[in-house]
Amino acid sequence: MSARNRSKQAGYTLVELVVATSLIAVLTAASIPLANRRAQLDLSDVTVAQMYAVGEAAQTFRFATSTWPGEPNCTDETAVFDALTAAGYLEGIGLTSAYGSLFVTDCTAGQFRVSVENIEDDYSDYMSTRLHTVTVSGAAGARTVRSSFPVPGAEAGLDALMHRDAVTGRPELNRMNTALDMNGNHITNIQDAEIEGNAQFCTDNTLG
Repeated sequence: MSARNRSKQAGYTLVELVVATSLIAVLTAASIPLANRRAQLDLSDVTVAQMYAVGEAAQTFRFATSTWPGEPNCTDETAVFDALTAAGYLEGIGLTSAYGSLFVTDCTAGQFRVSVENIEDDYSDYMSTRLHTVTVSGAAGARTVRSSFPVPGAEAGLDALMHRDAVTGRPELNRMNTALDMNGNHITNIQDAEIEGNAQFCTDNTLG
């Protein structure tokens, strides 16, 4: 085989290079919208998680203090977020959502609401399926997604939970109303123990 023939077999023709380049361009162009949509869906998911975090923090605040953060109307978002952060109920979330829009808050006596504005139609619909008690409003292309969080205890069962911290005016929320079965586990770091009635002790002088 001549050197000329070997050279022709080792390379690509101009037509082959043009075809390959065209295919790469087509595949790249097709993948960009899909990548952008996936990125927007990811941001929407994070924003939904943030809205839940803010709303549930507000519920915890309401449960502990009998007031919503930023009352009377909770429309000062800086005051709301500062109150939740200072109380230790909200961490790592600022006034701007992952989607890039500012959080908007408001409240009534019975509920606390968290909103995000200027959401595109597709993503507002997507977010609405992942939030509870949600409304979507506003002009096309700039929707507002709002999720409502009721007063704790307004939902069945929540008021029956024992709170880990003292709740002013609600001593019953820190009181057990049934026997406590630790299932073989220990209770440690007790400062004082007051015992009423009979108590059984184990062989190592621990309560059993």
